[in-house]
Amino acid sequence: MEKDKEGPPKNEVRVTMKTRVASYLRYVYHHLEKDEEHFQNVVLKAAGRAIARLVPLVELIRRRIKGLHQDSKLSSVTVTDETKSGEKIERRIVMLEITLSKEPLDTNSSGYQAPLPDTEVEEYQEVLEAREEAPRGRGGPRGGRGGLRAGFRGGFRGERGGFRGGSIRGFRGE
Repeated sequence: MEKDKEGPPKNEVRVTMKTRVASYLRYVYHHLEKDEEHFQNVVLKAAGRAIARLVPLVELIRRRIKGLHQDSKLSSVTVTDETKSGEKIERRIVMLEITLSKEPLDTNSSGYQAPLPDTEVEEYQEVLEAREEAPRGRGGPRGGRGGLRAGFRGGFRGERGGFRGGSIRGFRGE
């Protein structure tokens, strides 16, 4: 049986600890500047430890896209978890919701911040990742000679590594 669950709106971003900041920046930039829908605002949400990722992300976005108004709202949610033994535990999780908008927001709101001056904003430029174009030396993406396991993998001479012969007591019955 399928549930008819509508996901969050397209202009809402839920920030987690797993996704890279650059991915969020690119996503927000496309929604505000490039997308055919051209959203006027984006809502970024985070809960718990992900707030530590949301705050610097918003500062980065504001320094890459001109004229963004910001409104921040802090709230908390009570969550009930059940342990393996069947005991129910209630926890409070802090949530932060930040709205970035090209249009003016409520200036009387306690979390309102005006847009940064244009001199402090460096326009966002998309950079295509071209990993194959730049040669990384003899050993590929992880480097060539040695490293932490120089004696076993890779070796100092760039060979295959591993056991190279010789007599080791207890090895193969010697």
